[in-house]
Amino acid sequence: MSFCFNTDLTLQDNIRQIATGELATALRHLSTLKTNPHEGVHETRKCLNRLRGLLRMLRPAVADTCYRRENNSFRNASRTLSAVRDSQAVIESFDKFVDIFRLQVNPAFHQSLRAKLIERRKRIESLQIDQGDYINNLISELDNAATAVGSWPITAVDSDNLARGLEQVYRGALNGFQDARQEQSSIVLHKWRKSARYLRYQFELLCGVDEAWAKPRYEGFRKLSDLLGSHIDLGLLSCVLENIQAAESNTAEYKFYKLLKEHQNTLYLESLEYGGPLLEENPETLRDRVIKALKIWLDK
Repeated sequence: MSFCFNTDLTLQDNIRQIATGELATALRHLSTLKTNPHEGVHETRKCLNRLRGLLRMLRPAVADTCYRRENNSFRNASRTLSAVRDSQAVIESFDKFVDIFRLQVNPAFHQSLRAKLIERRKRIESLQIDQGDYINNLISELDNAATAVGSWPITAVDSDNLARGLEQVYRGALNGFQDARQEQSSIVLHKWRKSARYLRYQFELLCGVDEAWAKPRYEGFRKLSDLLGSHIDLGLLSCVLENIQAAESNTAEYKFYKLLKEHQNTLYLESLEYGGPLLEENPETLRDRVIKALKIWLDK
């Protein structure tokens, strides 16, 4: 794993090297948008999400103004790419859904919908990626962010405040789980997914500290964020299809949307079933375990 702490570096050097490495990778993927837009956008957003996970771990150690400035920068850059990413994500979600229910979906109806989704994706790409300023402005913003990493005020970073940063995100995931048990809304599940995704990346960082302990948690939160992401993507797909589909209703359309809703509910229940055991650990106990692992690692 490249996104993890390295025993050969100090904690501060680890943080700067990881952050600059993710920004360099994001810039490299941005340069491929003209030729490979979907992979380029997806990989760039992954880098930005990893950076935001790192920032949340650093939050107790840095000034609030610094945290907000950098987090807003990465969040806004990711949002800039969201329309292009979502246009591809709904097609991927559509294809996975149809593959699962291929014996129950009318082929002609499926092909008609997919053609409309592809046409929609082309329109969005044309409006955004084909405009030179769109990419150039984003590259300039991330170049500036990479330069700013050298001045991040992280001299006070230690095992205690990193552990508190992870604990805060874990509490958010725990609250998200409790909210999701009461309500299957896109807003609630999206918020829960964000916390799960940040924990995925934070435990990925800790794989370089104590792999035997951190890796199962990294893989667990990765699966949870993927389950929630699939649910959210199906909700987005449903909204998009309602906007592009003809007004008249027929048997094939009714059956398709009924299956879509049922599958979304299945993913919701799977997320609750999987997320419950993953979030059983007491937040304070988890924080103390992270402190212990980091202190042992730093003393090597």
